Amino acid sequence: MVSMIKKQNRDFRDEFFGIEACLLESKEDIEALMNLIKKDRISFGIHFPLRANQWRLRDPQYLSLNDNVRVDSYNYMVNEFQYIRRFKPHYVLLHYPKPVILDDNVDWTNWRFTDDTEYYYASEYS
Repeated sequence: MVSMIKKQNRDFRDEFFGIEACLLESKEDIEALMNLIKKDRISFGIHFPLRANQWRLRDPQYLSLNDNVRVDSYNYMVNEFQYIRRFKPHYVLLHYPKPVILDDNVDWTNWRFTDDTEYYYASEYS
């Protein structure tokens, strides 16, 4: 993995107005980003989640038909939102809906999902 510092040096530009943070690997990477934001007065948002490897997939499955997955997803989201509120992002972008609800009449052959729990067909969802 590319460290946050290497990524900053590679990608950040003087004319940046703001950034959107997502899936940072370590506490040190988050601290480095927050220091940069304060130092350069950069506006920032979060493309949920801020931290990597907190959930088994990229996005919480808060619309799951499985009660345990749905409850675990909400608990994960609450914990992550409580964690990120200290950084006072200008916004948090969250993918909706998760799992994705697919139209039964469309050919989804070329659509890629990491896991078959990331979607339902509309006919499965009440």
